[in-house]
Amino acid sequence: MMTLKKTILAYLRLSRLQTAAVTAVTPLIGSLLMGQRDIMVLSLLFLIGFFYHIYGFVLNEYIDVDVDRKSIDLQTKPLVSNQITKRSAIVLSLSAAACCCLLTLYFSPAIQPLALLLLALLLGGIYDILGKRIPGSDFILGLSFFFMCLMGASTVSDTFTTVTYIVCSIYFIHIAQRRWRHDLEYASKTTHYSLPDRSCFSPGRSK
Repeated sequence: MMTLKKTILAYLRLSRLQTAAVTAVTPLIGSLLMGQRDIMVLSLLFLIGFFYHIYGFVLNEYIDVDVDRKSIDLQTKPLVSNQITKRSAIVLSLSAAACCCLLTLYFSPAIQPLALLLLALLLGGIYDILGKRIPGSDFILGLSFFFMCLMGASTVSDTFTTVTYIVCSIYFIHIAQRRWRHDLEYASKTTHYSLPDRSCFSPGRSK
């Protein structure tokens, strides 16, 4: 039987809490670019980004658990080692998504922030669930971050500045190419995992 300390550590590992701040600042940056300086609003946006991080990473672990179990290198992961059940993981992921929505509704009655948030959550979910079967799925995750950044901006105004679009686009490009490199590393560790054919997205190649 796991002790409370081990259980907490397992959930922290599952949620990738060590990198949560990097994701959490996404809506925060969008809002700051639009001139938001209210500490309470910025704090809530950071919290929304934090729950967005948990939603995405935990859902990804939930979807990949059966594949991960086939790899010797991944046997210590919380779901693979049964430290956390699949049911607990999906409940955590969906609860985090619900927290994102509730916090957004709490401080922003406008429809645009919630719509952009839902779009970001949807794209993130599509990436987690279907990403390994869709060519160019890294761009789907990049778009999720793009809309998450715009979500933060939309809490200030529904008319975005050029700088805001540029920064959100940088998020898109950075996340897309970074996840592509991560997928290549993941493929090398899982013998039963194969990347979809993404040659049509390679430089100099067309569909």
